[in-house]
This record gives sequence, C-alpha cells and structure tokens, in this order.
Amino acid sequence: RKGFTLIELLVALIVIGIVSSLIGIFVYSGIDNVRLNTFAREISSTLRYARTHAVSEKKTYSFIIHGKEKTYGLYAGSGPVIYKQFPSDKLQTALKGSSEEDIRIDFSMYGSSTGGTIEVKGTDGPIWHISVNRVTGKVEVEKVKS
Repeated sequence: RKGFTLIELLVALIVIGIVSSLIGIFVYSGIDNVRLNTFAREISSTLRYARTHAVSEKKTYSFIIHGKEKTYGLYAGSGPVIYKQFPSDKLQTALKGSSEEDIRIDFSMYGSSTGGTIEVKGTDGPIWHISVNRVTGKVEVEKVKS
C-alpha cells in the first residue's frame, strides 16, 4: 500500500507545530532587539543634532528624557524642537552615576556639553551606552552587553 497512516500525519503535524512556535519566539525576541537598537541610534542622532544646531545657531540646546512619561525631547529657547514617545514601554534609560529619572544634557553654543553616559536597555538583551563628551560634545554609541 502507498500513502501515510493517520499516526504518521499526526506526528508530522505536531513536529511542524513545535518548529513554527520556536521560530515565532525567536522572531519576536529579535523585534525587541531591533527596537532597542533603533531607539539608541535615534537618541544619539538627536544628541548630534542638538550639538550641531547649538553651534550653528549660537544658542543652548537641551536634550531631556522624561523617565516616567517614557518621552524625550530637544528644547531650544521656550519650546520643544523635537518631542517623541519611547517606541516601547519595555525600554529603560538611565544616566550613569545619577539616580534621577529625568535625564538632561545641555549643549552650549561653543559645542561643549554637560556630558554624561546614557544607558539604554530593554527587559533583556543588549545594553547600549550613549556617551557625550563634556568638553567637545562628541556623541559615541557603544553596545556593551549582547
């Protein structure tokens, strides 16, 4: 006889189900890591934008992360230039050496800044450090834990 028995078909379906559920788990965790990576890069580019515009417009720019509200903004003068929501509630930020929930880094018209290192992390996975040099205002991004 040619063909498959009912037991063989059930075993094949169970194996396919297990494999597809494992693939779903890996894809889902990968999405969180992509969000984290994108968020860290977004913050660093906003900081670079702040430094560049502080020098070119000859005024102070302030980058502020509002920890409780899960938002961040770039301010010059009276109002926000950029104001955004965190892409996910799972993302956390902290300023190394500080216990404050709100993070503030100011850029002067000379290119210098108040400096500091912002740590960006999710519930698990990589940790990113975004360092702002106090003297030059240069912004560097580094993945410190995979």
